[in-house]
Amino acid sequence: MPTLHAPSVESTVELVSPAIEPADARPVILAPGVEDLSGCAVGLVDNGKWNASALLHAVRIRLVERLGMTEGPMRGKLHYNRDLDEEERSALRQGADIALAAIGDCGSCTSYTVRDALVLEDLGVPTVAIVTEPFVPLAQSLAASLGTPDVRIAAIPHPLYGIDDADLAQRADGVLDAIVAALMEQQT
Repeated sequence: MPTLHAPSVESTVELVSPAIEPADARPVILAPGVEDLSGCAVGLVDNGKWNASALLHAVRIRLVERLGMTEGPMRGKLHYNRDLDEEERSALRQGADIALAAIGDCGSCTSYTVRDALVLEDLGVPTVAIVTEPFVPLAQSLAASLGTPDVRIAAIPHPLYGIDDADLAQRADGVLDAIVAALMEQQT
């Protein structure tokens, strides 16, 4: 029987980390909290993960109905592990008084959700990163490594993937108080 040899193919693999090296990072000064949320435009950053858009819309509807907030821009990312581009940052900076970024429910999407929040905070838009409970320590650790340990985070039960509309509504109701508290908190 003849011996078969695989062709010699050279390939490379590029490993990408969502973390910024602490030496390259500068601490973000968080935007001031908001004293009165009524009339504030709520911007949304949907990272494209399953149910992120549905959760963000459900939360925004509740904020509009219960607190008199208004709908601001929504930006949907093509992939959860990429940064907001200049157009997305500009639209949110110009059209949103506050923002919500979702969802952090695994390693890289949590890292980029925190990064999205910090970018918007740096632009003066108070932003809450919505993260599932098991990934809150990762979100806090990343923010601390970037010199901004007080990033605004609101936790929801895990998982967000594969839940029905009733569970999604419960998660939206359950996270409202944490979002409001985070947005109104005066940062130091």
